[in-house]
Amino acid sequence: MLVTFSLFLMQVCFAQQIPRELIRGEIVADSIGVGNINITNISSGKLVISDEKGEFFMYAREKDTLLFTSQTFDAKRIIVTKGDFLVKVVRVKLQKYINPLDEVKVGAHSLTGNLEKDEKNFKVITFPVIKPEISPIAIYTADAYTSPENTLMPGYNDPRFMVNFMQIGRRYLRLGKSKPKPEKIIFTSEKIFQEAVRDRVSDNFFLEVLKIKADEIGLFLSFCENDTKARSLLEVKKELELIDFLIQKKKDYDLSLKE
Repeated sequence: MLVTFSLFLMQVCFAQQIPRELIRGEIVADSIGVGNINITNISSGKLVISDEKGEFFMYAREKDTLLFTSQTFDAKRIIVTKGDFLVKVVRVKLQKYINPLDEVKVGAHSLTGNLEKDEKNFKVITFPVIKPEISPIAIYTADAYTSPENTLMPGYNDPRFMVNFMQIGRRYLRLGKSKPKPEKIIFTSEKIFQEAVRDRVSDNFFLEVLKIKADEIGLFLSFCENDTKARSLLEVKKELELIDFLIQKKKDYDLSLKE
């Protein structure tokens, strides 16, 4: 018994030491938008939200539990497997949430099809008829002699309907003085490009997707770093652009080796 418990404890401790890797996922549904879906890694307590296309990134490891929740779809749980790290995209299909209607109970006085009998069983409410204070003829006669002011005719000097040139001028002056603040670029890592990419992209992506040997990953990233836009792809919410960039640079890298 003690040996079994010790082996179980060693297995749990070993599982907790395995670092989580970044997986790329895509949520699909039948003809329904899959944006803004909450994806929670129950094992790590981390939460991410899918974009308008249903795509998301999540750090996880084998046997982690991912919970997908939304007001539009039924909640779904999946267990991360080893195979999820070998595919390019993990696809998760959600089912639309169907709101059940309240139960309708039919009483003793159900319809029988006999109009005379059904009329006696149901209480009929008669609403009183509200008579107008002025007859339609009187309203028509009054309208014939009515002469309302037309605010669109020349000579109508109500300031509420006139152009306020002073107010327009003040708005233009405020627009000329205000200067837009430069957008602050937020990076997900302060490390150099190679280290930052290795933190965000698993080695399985380089080995299985890009078909790069383990000892050539650093050389490949050095080749990518020479691109002027490489550093900008470390900004927040540019994970998809970074993956596409690495895939494109792999083609350029292969061509440079043949030269």
